[in-house]
Amino acid sequence: MKKYKKVTLLVFVCFLLLGTFNSVLANTYNKSYSFDIRYQVKGSTNHALQAKATDTRARGQTYTPSGNVSSSKSSFNVALERPLRVYTISSPITANNIYSTRSFGTVTKNDYKVRVTKHSNVGDRIIGSGSIRQ
Repeated sequence: MKKYKKVTLLVFVCFLLLGTFNSVLANTYNKSYSFDIRYQVKGSTNHALQAKATDTRARGQTYTPSGNVSSSKSSFNVALERPLRVYTISSPITANNIYSTRSFGTVTKNDYKVRVTKHSNVGDRIIGSGSIRQ
């Protein structure tokens, strides 16, 4: 009976470790970007992505022309682009300095650049940052 309990415990620990290992591998790509935009900016960094589900976790803050935080909040879109292909997020992100996560869906394996575009005419500029995750 003791041997049965030891084997059961060993199997349980193995499954627990495998589950932890899989969750670590689930987000194997995580590379950051930052932006300061009045209309649109395209990054120079190549993001070498695999053919899998991809999202961005980003936040931005809306500023007035004088450089103060605006009480009215703008929003922005994030896109991954390469020649002849663009993936955009599912909906714009409000520039209220709170992190939001949006999905690009499943991308094809390739190198991509990040493009951030101001989505509304509220405020003068948006300063923010985010990360591309797979």
